[in-house]
Amino acid sequence: MRNINFLNSREAKEIAKKINDQWDADFAFEDFVVKTVKDKVYIISRDLEKLEFEKYNIETVGLYFAHISDQGELRLSIEGAQVIGPIAKKNVIEIGKLLKIWMSGEDIPFKTDCTGMVIIKNGSDYLGCGKVKLKEVDVFDENGNHKEDQLFILNFVPKTRRHTRD
Repeated sequence: MRNINFLNSREAKEIAKKINDQWDADFAFEDFVVKTVKDKVYIISRDLEKLEFEKYNIETVGLYFAHISDQGELRLSIEGAQVIGPIAKKNVIEIGKLLKIWMSGEDIPFKTDCTGMVIIKNGSDYLGCGKVKLKEVDVFDENGNHKEDQLFILNFVPKTRRHTRD
């Protein structure tokens, strides 16, 4: 297999620790964890251990679970958020009426005490992962405009999964 590395149990535990620290989720990998050169994390069944992957021209294998950024932050995929969301005890944000904005791929203004990467949910649906960030925005008043810091949740929904129709 090109560009794919099976992580040993220590490396998998490091990723699980990041999940537990960020979302206070009691999580441990039961299956194999695979990491690509582009720092994407996939999960595959242990039943596939017996296959000889070297014989095949395979780019990826398994369920895309997360991406590890250059800063070491773990950004869950939509499927990763659906796995971790129900067991997470912190950094889960209910977006409610902002659903359409989020699903169109836009960043959303949101006041929250959460920090770093957050899981976005609406009702019982887990929609993905975002990042709480302080951004400077233009605010218009009677004297013109000025800059003001506001909290936003940065959207990482891929363009192929964005909903743009009403």
